[in-house]
Amino acid sequence: MTGTAVDYSNMDKRNSNLEGADLQKAELYKVRFEFSKFKGANFRACKANYSCFIGADLTEANFTGASLKGTNFSGANLTNADFTSAKIEGAIFKDAIIKGAKFSGANIKRAKNLLIVAE
Repeated sequence: MTGTAVDYSNMDKRNSNLEGADLQKAELYKVRFEFSKFKGANFRACKANYSCFIGADLTEANFTGASLKGTNFSGANLTNADFTSAKIEGAIFKDAIIKGAKFSGANIKRAKNLLIVAE
C-alpha cells in the first residue's frame, strides 16, 4: 500500500502486514485494520476518521497532522508513535499502549481512555 492521495475508504484490511507502509495523505475513512502490523508506517496527514485499529501494532507509526476523529485504537500498540498536531477528537484508546508516544499540539478533545503522563 502506498498512500499519496489514494482512497482506501471502507476497505477491510484486517490482519494485514503493512509494516513500513507509506500512507501519507491517504483517504482511510472507516477502514478496518484490526490486528494489522504497521510498525514504522507513515500515516502523515492522512484522513483515517472512524477507522478501526483494534489490537494493531502501530509501533513508531507517524500520524503527524493526521485526521483521526472517532478512530478506535483499543488494545493497539502505539509505542513511540507520533501524533504531533493530529486531530484525534473522540478517538478511543482503551487498553492501548502509548509508552513514548508524542501528542504535542494534538487535538485530543473527547478522546476516550487516553491518559497522557508527563515524563
